Amino acid sequence: MNTYQNHPDTVLITLVQGGDIKAFEAIYTRYASELFGYARKNIAEKEECEEILQDIFESLWKNRERLGHVLVLRSYLWQAVRNRIAKYIQRKGITQKRLEHFRLFETVYAVMPEEDVPQREKEQRLLSLLKELPDRCRQAMELRLLENLSNKQIAERMNINLKAVEKHFTRAFEYLRNNYPQLKKTD
Repeated sequence: MNTYQNHPDTVLITLVQGGDIKAFEAIYTRYASELFGYARKNIAEKEECEEILQDIFESLWKNRERLGHVLVLRSYLWQAVRNRIAKYIQRKGITQKRLEHFRLFETVYAVMPEEDVPQREKEQRLLSLLKELPDRCRQAMELRLLENLSNKQIAERMNINLKAVEKHFTRAFEYLRNNYPQLKKTD
């Protein structure tokens, strides 16, 4: 029995291009949980996140014959999730402030080194940036980034109201934007 879990992404892409459903399932198994977690950090509705993932993987399968341009599968899938989240935010009419926070959050991750640096190391670098924040701002950001808590859950954990959580995020993003010019919006 041929197992796909140890195949590198480049091999899986080639197999999927040829219509190999098992290779496609291996890609799904490898990335779905991580992508879903990322979507949940930005979208509160679990069902919307599931739908975004379903759309991405459905599109991947439908367009499998045109995957030759994909050099780093993980980056390709993450970009697809980012794009779908941005479309969701625009479609749902989420406030400009929330959209700005989303873009800044994305920019923070974008300035991290590329694929050759493990995710754990990227998170450590981000956490070192966050250590410069005031304690309560840092705590709120860490709860969001490390424990994937919603604003409501953060408010409960920190024993504060939702407005205070939002103010902590605003202060944190403002601090990062002012002290790290590479994080400024590039619209």
